Amino acid sequence: VETKVENTTSHHIAGGDARHGDGPAPPAPPPAPARGRASVEFREIVAQSVGRALPVFGESVFRDHSRLAATDPLTIPADYRIGPGDALLIRAWGQISIDFQGDVSRGGSVFLPGIGEIMVSGMRLSDARELIRGVIATQYRDFDVAVSLASLRDIKIYLSGFVDAPGVHVVPSTATALSGLLASGGPGDGADLRRIQVKREGRVVASFDAYDFLLSGDKSGDPQLLPGDTVYVPPVRGLVAIAGSVRREAIYHYADGMTLQDLLALAGGATSAASAHELRIERQSADGREVQVLD
Repeated sequence: VETKVENTTSHHIAGGDARHGDGPAPPAPPPAPARGRASVEFREIVAQSVGRALPVFGESVFRDHSRLAATDPLTIPADYRIGPGDALLIRAWGQISIDFQGDVSRGGSVFLPGIGEIMVSGMRLSDARELIRGVIATQYRDFDVAVSLASLRDIKIYLSGFVDAPGVHVVPSTATALSGLLASGGPGDGADLRRIQVKREGRVVASFDAYDFLLSGDKSGDPQLLPGDTVYVPPVRGLVAIAGSVRREAIYHYADGMTLQDLLALAGGATSAASAHELRIERQSADGREVQVLD
């Protein structure tokens, strides 16, 4: 069921149940699956009802791929793991002088002249720095050491599901699920931005809601990708629309347990011109169109 609500004074609100009162907002009815053409049809239904086309929330961000070009590939996440193909810059001064730049070998090590081979693959940069300091300290005293990444390797990932360009893609090794999706064409029509999954060796290792980033900039749930990971974008389960005297008119992706209050929050709340006592809810279902007016 795709739900839309309209104020009788042209304030359109999409959301939950027809009931209202002082208690908590009731959950919206479970929507019917919306796949491919279904999402396009819902946009048409909304446009006919409110008299204008509404944007799908978040779509413009994923369509503007030029934003990714300004991303610095050497912005290293705190939990980034060094791997074969990364280039390390190692410098030491004091009792010993080292100015080394070289790639991590396929075996996961770097070879420091005069020091020996040091295994660094799979380590965070801060941990690798302490390891290298400890190895050098077995032979020298009174020195300082700095370790940084000179360049990063590329990794291959896979996109599947409702994406614009399914298949194999090459992205920087610092890529997360969200940045990897952006770099590879973004989600396609009918994609669910609220249930993006990362699969590794046949298992789902992470699932995140892109709305956390789109609404508040929160990327804490956006996992870093490893070579061979698959980013899977499932079909949208349902859509809801809100229009009229709200701060952000749009079509939103349905989430389990979503209420009218949740939808109003997504839209930034009602404006001062809105009348909270006159609402109209429209629902589209297999049985046709249902309209309920709330006073």
